[in-house]
Parts: sequence; C-alpha cells; structure tokens
Amino acid sequence: MMHEYYQVYDKNLKPCDLLIERPNHIPEGYYFGIVECVCYNLRNDSFLMTKRSKDKPYMAGHLEVTVGCMQHGEEPLESIKRELMEETGIRPNRISLFKTFISDHAIAHTFLAILDIEADSIVLQKGETDAYYWFKEEEFKEIWKGSLITQVQKARISPNIEKIIEQIKVMKNEQ
Repeated sequence: MMHEYYQVYDKNLKPCDLLIERPNHIPEGYYFGIVECVCYNLRNDSFLMTKRSKDKPYMAGHLEVTVGCMQHGEEPLESIKRELMEETGIRPNRISLFKTFISDHAIAHTFLAILDIEADSIVLQKGETDAYYWFKEEEFKEIWKGSLITQVQKARISPNIEKIIEQIKVMKNEQ
C-alpha cells in the first residue's frame, strides 16, 4: 500500500517539511493543504458537481465540486490537476486560482476551470464519487443554498458564488 502524506503548512502559512501520513491528525499550529475546483463546461453551458461516495466517512452522499488533499511537496496547481484527473478524468482547457481560504486546520486553494468536453465523458474514481451532475447557472447558484452540499465547501463557496460565476464568465469570454 502506498503511503500518502499531507502537504503541511506552518504557522506562517508557508509549506514545511513536516511529514504527516494521511489520515492522521494535524498538530495545533499547522495546516494541511487542500485544493478544490469549480468546473464550467463550454459544450453544455453547465457547472460540474460530484456526489461523494456512500463509503466516505465524512459527508457521504453530499454534493461537492472536485476536492482533495494536497500531497507532500505538491504545488496547489499541480495538486488540483492531479485531483481532477483522478476523480473525474478531466484535463481542463484553462484553470486559474480564484482564492485561498484559511480555516482552523486547513488552507484551501479554490480554482476555477473551463472545460470543453462531452458531458458524458466524466470518469468517476471508485470510492471517491458515486455520481456526477451538470447544473446550469441558476441551478448551480441555488444548490449552494441547500443542505445537499458538504458544509466545509458551502462555507467557502456560497458567500463567493456570484464572484465565482462572474470570473468564470470572464474566463469563458477569453477562450
């Protein structure tokens, strides 16, 4: 079995060499890195969301945008590209950092991506996701108001949904 180690950040929010194997606890004063990505597909004018596997110990069955832990030594962009490929089979046409959020124990790098793929070309990672859905803009905004979304993502993305959609439109127009 392959060992995975978190990308850990120190109290100054700088990457550090502390090796903590997943899923062990992060010590006080340190943060683990996560990446997430809001994906917009040009071909169906929709946003992608996945449903967490029923086997996940946390928020099983809830919806989310692609998210994952950074591995030790990874840069955020490298990490989100890996996560998108592993969990959905996606290689985005364009991707950019939207914002970095800091919580009690995590640093979350939130990316936005423009896709140009067939809607049925998503390849789900067994044990991570059970389904995927495409939402038009109004549906996508509405879904973030409900209880189907993982709470940690909802806390980051819901207050920023208008800015996220505005930035996606800018990126789409630059294609």
